[in-house]
Amino acid sequence: MKRMIWTKYENYDLVKKDVYFLSAYYKDGIGPRALVICKDNQVHEVNPYDLSLPTAEYNKVFAE
Repeated sequence: MKRMIWTKYENYDLVKKDVYFLSAYYKDGIGPRALVICKDNQVHEVNPYDLSLPTAEYNKVFAE
C-alpha cells in the first residue's frame, strides 16, 4: 500500500489526512475514483485529484 495525503474540507477548514491507497476504478457518470483507508481502518471512496501523488505515480495508477 502506498502512503498518501488526502486533502479535503471539514467544517470550512482545509484538512490533510494520512491515508493508504487501496485501489482505483472508473465509475460511470462520475469518472475515476480511488479507495483509501484511514488510520482508524475506515475505507473511503474519494476523488483521486484530492490525493497527493507525484505525476509519474499518478499516471501509473490512473492511466489506462
